[in-house]
Amino acid sequence: MNLTWPEPKIEIPEMWSPSSLNVLRICHLRSAYSTDKDFSSKFRRGNTYSSMGIASHKLSEKVWKNQFRDVDDSEIEAKISEEWASLIEEEFKRLTSVWFPAKVPLPRDWPYFALTQVRSVTRASSEVRRRLANGGNGSVGSVRIEQKIVDPENGLQGTPDRVVITNDGFYVLDLKTGHAVSEFSENYRRQLLIYAHLVSLTTSLPLLGIGLISAGGDTIWEDTDQSDVEQVIDDVKSEIASFTAEVQSGQIKAVPTPQNCRFCPYKPVCKQYWQDLSPEWSDYRGVVGRVVQISDEQTFTIEQILPSHSPGQLIGISNCSHVLQDADIVSVTDGRLRGQSLRGSWYTRVVKL
Repeated sequence: MNLTWPEPKIEIPEMWSPSSLNVLRICHLRSAYSTDKDFSSKFRRGNTYSSMGIASHKLSEKVWKNQFRDVDDSEIEAKISEEWASLIEEEFKRLTSVWFPAKVPLPRDWPYFALTQVRSVTRASSEVRRRLANGGNGSVGSVRIEQKIVDPENGLQGTPDRVVITNDGFYVLDLKTGHAVSEFSENYRRQLLIYAHLVSLTTSLPLLGIGLISAGGDTIWEDTDQSDVEQVIDDVKSEIASFTAEVQSGQIKAVPTPQNCRFCPYKPVCKQYWQDLSPEWSDYRGVVGRVVQISDEQTFTIEQILPSHSPGQLIGISNCSHVLQDADIVSVTDGRLRGQSLRGSWYTRVVKL
């Protein structure tokens, strides 16, 4: 069967951020899909982890901008907790809207929610007290908070979480909310060095170091210098040039692997993802097929088309919200396939092809 795969309008970005460059490093096709805003908005819905990260970042930004400076010391934790609850409620409503008709679980049931809540409130409360003790400043030197910087010459832009500038030089800090973040990954290092490049355009002071502010409030430091920054910028310019050539030729490369595709929002409609024949794929890859029976609003059966190792096999899909009709061609991802049964969850994607 000849499948019709969606064709987004792919454009070469005028400006690249550190996060978009990290995506480019993983997969050029994923980057290409994201350049079509209308196409991207259909698939980039977010999840509970990203929502907690957004809430934690917003809470920290409010603290660093001294929005709690007039709160009595005995009420700091309570006020911070109220603000956290409000930010989480905003994210819950957003997820509920973009994932409809799926039913997003209540925040209290999100994985690691209680741990993230405690760490976020504790970190924010400690920072409020530290800033009050220092007369409103939480660090030695001046602090830039969430300030966007643009490098038009190289087509780069970014908004570092924190930049601390001292008489001797500057530090670039990034706030991390993941419970397991305990060291620098290559992506984190690269992201902060790109930020450092952008900051260097605004000051003649040297880079002194980069750091990750962990969920627990500790800072993980790494010593770097200008040569590290220059090497990363050279690598970035080379990657952008390679991507540009692929877009212009119409031959955009994908690198479909379980690791690269795990969090890719475009895998439901990625031809190269479904046609890859590697034996490394797990039970969570999913299936493409034709709907042959609909039992109820969460249960249906499809005749498998892809992956191609078992064409024609009937797969029963359960616990999976959908709006389908008989004979629809669909892809189902982020559910667990065992034999001829795929068990879904609220975040399982059912996409018509």
